[in-house]
Amino acid sequence: MEIVIRPFRPEDMDACYFLDRRCHPPEMQIEYGRMYRTMLDGRVTALVAVEDMEEQPAPIVGCLFLRGDEALGDLTLLALTVDPDFRRLGLARRLLDWAVRLGEGSGFRVLSTAEETPTAELRGFLEAVGFRSTGERMEGFRCGAQRPRWERFLDSGDTGEAGELSEGNGS
Repeated sequence: MEIVIRPFRPEDMDACYFLDRRCHPPEMQIEYGRMYRTMLDGRVTALVAVEDMEEQPAPIVGCLFLRGDEALGDLTLLALTVDPDFRRLGLARRLLDWAVRLGEGSGFRVLSTAEETPTAELRGFLEAVGFRSTGERMEGFRCGAQRPRWERFLDSGDTGEAGELSEGNGS
């Protein structure tokens, strides 16, 4: 199986939207207008799509959306979605590792996300990759409501690498 992590392209919007709808219950699905406005508002730091290159045209099997607030030193994980058929292959961890490298290389201090009562599986994943619940609340990307904040501190030392992703880079 050849999986490629690459920069998001505008033509990926519909595929990412439908992937999100496939992966989440209705109350947790991203509203298309919210997704579209977020992509266009200029504050999104990184968008990443994942393709299964064994099929042509290559379908999107995962995506990651990040937004940075340089003044606060906070990089927010807006969405991380992996197709159910591609779970348990380490893809979510690879995407999160990429987000951490980007955050550290760009000088962010914290990677945060908002999750409402995560399942035991999601809670285990978040804790395994270094996130901790803060007891605070923040606006969730999926529906805009206030959600419990999870965060992971980053080593923002000068690594010399900004975690940039070029076309076809699977790291």
